[in-house]
Formats: sequence, C-alpha cells, structure tokens
Amino acid sequence: MASLNFPKYLKKFEKEVILKGVECGTLGNPILVSCRSVPFDTSRFARGMGEYLPYDVPMVIDYYGYYKKSRGFKKLIAEYDSKEEQLKLMSVPVVHFASLKMEEIAMLTDNVYLISKFVEFKQKVLEKRGFRG
Repeated sequence: MASLNFPKYLKKFEKEVILKGVECGTLGNPILVSCRSVPFDTSRFARGMGEYLPYDVPMVIDYYGYYKKSRGFKKLIAEYDSKEEQLKLMSVPVVHFASLKMEEIAMLTDNVYLISKFVEFKQKVLEKRGFRG
C-alpha cells in the first residue's frame, strides 16, 4: 500500500470527511469559538496544518488545540466587523479531531485510501503537535 502523502491526505480528508460530516450534521457540535487570533495560530504546527479551511460552511476543526477555521467562519466575522460590533466569540460547529473514530470515517466516505490511512494520519498529526515521536 502507498505511503501517506500528508498534505494531500489532509486536504482530501478535510473535504471528503470533515466538510461532508458537518454539512450532513454527523460531525460538529456548536460551541463558542474565539473570533480573534491567538499566538498558537502562527506556530509551526498551525502552519503545517494549514492557515484556514477553504470552505464557505462556517465551521472549525480542533486539531489538538489549534482551531483551524473555515472561510465561512471568517466571512461571518467580517460581516459583524463591518457593522462595527465588537465580536469576541461565535457559535459554530466544531469537529474535535482527537475524538474522531474509524467508524465515523467509514460512514462518511467510501474512499479506501482515506479509511485505510486514517490511523497513520492521526499518528502524524500527533507527531507534528509534539505529543509523539
């Protein structure tokens, strides 16, 4: 079986599993998320995971403390900012990567590559975060 191409897998995983799961209501519980940037947003880990999700659906993925926000989330913030309101928190669906299970992945996609490489991908994310390796 082919080895994991991390950037390619990440992009495919976020689109075919996370986005699909949020859109159909299977993934993501609405919680209050800070609208402001935090220092961790510019860390090496954050840069490796990507600056934002290129989707118009307002959502966030929690990668072990790094909240990767969607373009839709940022648009909502911009709408409030343009009204000169001081927005600190916003309720959006948040997918906690750490709690994703193989069964959920298999339920959301029939892509064998995404399913078979999920455990390896999760290990790589943990390594990049500094929890393993």
